Amino acid sequence: MFNVVIEPFIPVTYHGESQPRHISITQLIIDAHLIVDVHGPSPVAESGLLRLLYAFTWRIATRIAPDLADIDLACDEPRTWFKVRNDLLEAGRFPPEAIDEYFTASGHCWDLVDNKRPFLQDKRLADDCVSKTTKKVKGQKQSTTTPVTSGINKLEFERRSGNNEMLLFSHHTNHNPTPLSLDEGFWAILSQLNYAAGGKNTPRVISSGVAKSEAFNAPARRGISFHPWGKNLYTTLIAGLPAFDDTFGRPDPHLPFPWETADVAPVGPQLEPVWPHSAWTRSWTHAVLLVPDSNRTSFIDGYLTTAVTKNIKGAPDPYMVWEEKKNDTAPRKMSTGRALWRELDAVLTVAPRRRQPSVITDLAKLPSTLRSQFGIRTYALASDQARNDQWDSVTFPGLTHYLEQSDPTAAGRFARTVMIIEQVGRTLERVAYNTWVAISGNSTRKNESGSAPWKMLTEPVMAAYWEHAENLFWSHISTNDDDTVWNAVVRSAFESLASLLHHHRRTHPGAAALADAWSRLWAEKPRQPKRS
Repeated sequence: MFNVVIEPFIPVTYHGESQPRHISITQLIIDAHLIVDVHGPSPVAESGLLRLLYAFTWRIATRIAPDLADIDLACDEPRTWFKVRNDLLEAGRFPPEAIDEYFTASGHCWDLVDNKRPFLQDKRLADDCVSKTTKKVKGQKQSTTTPVTSGINKLEFERRSGNNEMLLFSHHTNHNPTPLSLDEGFWAILSQLNYAAGGKNTPRVISSGVAKSEAFNAPARRGISFHPWGKNLYTTLIAGLPAFDDTFGRPDPHLPFPWETADVAPVGPQLEPVWPHSAWTRSWTHAVLLVPDSNRTSFIDGYLTTAVTKNIKGAPDPYMVWEEKKNDTAPRKMSTGRALWRELDAVLTVAPRRRQPSVITDLAKLPSTLRSQFGIRTYALASDQARNDQWDSVTFPGLTHYLEQSDPTAAGRFARTVMIIEQVGRTLERVAYNTWVAISGNSTRKNESGSAPWKMLTEPVMAAYWEHAENLFWSHISTNDDDTVWNAVVRSAFESLASLLHHHRRTHPGAAALADAWSRLWAEKPRQPKRS
């Protein structure tokens, strides 16, 4: 048995301590007011844990403050609903008896290796993921079925498996896969349910012998997640509970979570959006089952396949930035090599055809003394359909001052600083290319091998620029003078280029190219940066 709420395997940092302790989920929630951070083995695992903790928090918080789950209040009296939530924040901690009451309630299954209801897993996969062969024996047809597993490497997010050309992989092979410990299995399940790739997965027989292998991207894979991050884990979890709005579909705050019911959702179209469950568990598109060894001390195999046959348009994830694209909306995604601070203006400021994460804008409903205690934690995965390129997690403290719903003037300065830095970056990339052509005499975009020789200059120039730009960003977001920001950013951009060409400064082509670069960088100064 591995009870996920009792086993002490979650790394956390307590206030005043530098080294993490490993504690149980139950103890984590009891001590949430003393804990400043929670750690996962990777950003995707940690992000999955945070969403799970929100669900636990919801159940415990609604025991303390039943009005939080009052549908009429949530739908028709949002100001009163926020007052209930704010009162919880000011209470400062969870009562231990409410925590114990929830985690010991009958009917909940917390065992990761339970024979009938393994935690967050679908036991049906052992029967659904099979191959059927028919052969004649003594003139009669006989059919046999053989389990078709995904392999344990497929379940572990950091391992390479099959055709997954993962750049974030450890050195494991399918020929002799290393088993997962039980706690590693827990993290693997959370990672896959929230971040698994769509496309071809292990085939699953869904009805009348029809097998389906195509899956849809897991919900958190679709974009960057932004979470309120308080002075301790208690405030972080309470502030992360999203308020109801019409985009959520119907409210049903008492709907059972997967571990609260023996009923497993039937395989069919994706479940309709429901508040608040769609933010945490109801939008999952994959089904997982880990296979333990005979002693139930590790996982040696597993299944990862589709849980839905049709992807419906769900509620916008309250932790993501949503942007209008053509006739649809989509979450903002992480781009490989793009630092997450460059996404903050979309989180904090208002713009046409863009929706801020609602849990961040909800911070404006807090009293200023509480609001100032919050920062923003980000989780992101840069990926294509089959490959995971880069993941990242960053905490940005003290940014709620720049939230447009709280201080439009400060938000405007914040947005202008970001836009100046972005505009100079675009200009610098063009200027660096022109400089390469002037010095090398080679204007070829791609050579015979398909490579772009000019990137030998532009890529290190841009890397240097963005590294310096982050420091400029933090030192100028409160500057009220665009000229001051512009001058500092342009000079930094030129130095990023010139420092890589110091050997060419004394040559005529090099000196001329750098003089031209200097002029071009200054020439595109906007009179009034426009917010997009």
